Amino acid sequence: MLNSIIPYSGIRHKRKGTFLFQATLGLLLFLLPLETAGQVRTGFQLSSVVPTGEMETYTEVGYGGSVLLNYYPFTSDIEFTFSAGFYRAGLKENLPGYDLDIDLIPATLGIRYNFGDVNLIPFAGAEAGAYYSRYNLIIKSQILGNSTVETKAWNFGYTLYSGFRMNLSELLDFEVTAKYNTVITPYIGRGYINIMSGLSFRI
Repeated sequence: MLNSIIPYSGIRHKRKGTFLFQATLGLLLFLLPLETAGQVRTGFQLSSVVPTGEMETYTEVGYGGSVLLNYYPFTSDIEFTFSAGFYRAGLKENLPGYDLDIDLIPATLGIRYNFGDVNLIPFAGAEAGAYYSRYNLIIKSQILGNSTVETKAWNFGYTLYSGFRMNLSELLDFEVTAKYNTVITPYIGRGYINIMSGLSFRI
């Protein structure tokens, strides 16, 4: 029953994860040269995590946070983005005999388009990159006792998102974002929705 949400993990996943992380980091360094001609925004957001698809059946709403780094060298309408987060979800209570913690760590690069540049600014964008997941399953048995199964995996994934940014001052913004994440695994695609809010700073 739980095989559909706990992926297989092995050496090839570790190699793939290392490649995805290195590729993400390399693109970030390419987009952020030492002498930047534009502006940079950085910030953090708190987030709820709503599982979708196969994960929705067994997994409850989780929580977490993320950091962002946005760079707009040409115009304030188009931003190159980097984001990384940590989210945790668990098993729904309607599956007795099991406890499950799911840790999700995405590191993605993408592009955002701002529909304006002052006051209340709607935006939309897309990102792709490496998604790390850790599944810690505890199987409870009164006869055999508890046993633990831990699975780790790196996978490619992408996200589509939209939201709005509100200027609080010349250097400080408040952001609200909704993201739909799709993680590509060897068997099925897993997805979750982030509802996020936080602050960003121009530097």
